[in-house]
Order: sequence, then structure tokens, then C-alpha cells
Amino acid sequence: MPGTFALDLAAQCLPARGPDVIVTYRWSADPNTFGVAGTQWVPGTAGQPAHNGHGGLNPFVTHSTLLAAGPDFAQGKVVELPAGNQDIAPTVLALEGLAMPETLDGRVLSEAFRMTAKPPVKGSSRRFQASAGDFCAEIEVSYAGSSRYLNQAQRCRIR
Repeated sequence: MPGTFALDLAAQCLPARGPDVIVTYRWSADPNTFGVAGTQWVPGTAGQPAHNGHGGLNPFVTHSTLLAAGPDFAQGKVVELPAGNQDIAPTVLALEGLAMPETLDGRVLSEAFRMTAKPPVKGSSRRFQASAGDFCAEIEVSYAGSSRYLNQAQRCRIR
């Protein structure tokens, strides 16, 4: 559809279990009702708008911290590469010496290991735009090796 992104860009083109459409709500960096940066407008109840929600494609929702502890992880190491929930199971399987089933998404977070024989993973990010008529949308995707992660999506200005 004009003005939208292909689901494959978000690694969501999975006919057996993937979505047909992904929708995100409007957001801003303004403080929410609790004074924390990141306000998202979602449909409310009884005709009243809600100003926050769970999910979405804004950086206040998609960017979180993952802490890993144990003898196999480097102590005090900060890894700036993108990672996601889909990477936890492959990482645990690798630590246990078990094969990763083909049905799992994600990658092994070997850059956080205390000892690894793997070469360093390279990271990057790209922004894409799509427009139709007066509407413009922008999406930012990060890469770590061959894995993709959605960073954020937002409306953009028509130039």
C-alpha cells in the first residue's frame, strides 16, 4: 500500500504466524503524566484519550536495558549493539551447548560472553521513508550482523 513499509523490512514477513499489518501510535518526547520522557497517544475508554500505553514503535518503548549475569558473561561489560527479546533463547541455548531450532528468531549475544571465539559483530542503522499524498512515515532499523531490529517509527514532514 502506498505510504506504508513492507513487513519484510521489519523481519515480520512470516505467513504462518506473522501479522498482516503493524500499527503504531503517535508519540513525542514530552514528559508523560508521571514526568518521564515519552508520551504516546492511544485510544482510551469512555471517550477519554489515554496518554500512554504498552507497545508501539517509539524509542521510549523499544529501547530497554538487558542485564545478563553469570560465569559465562563478561563482568561490567556494556554492549551497545542492538538486541531484543528474540535473542534471549538462542543465547541461553548456546550457553548450554544446545542447537538452535530453525523456528527460532534471534541471534546469540556472543559479544556479551566472557570468552568467545566469534569475530566481533558489526552494527549499523538506517532510516527509511514512505509517503502517500499528505502522509509521510519514517522507520529506523538497526542491524547487528544479519539480524534486524525496529528502533522507532514516526510521522515525518512532507518536504
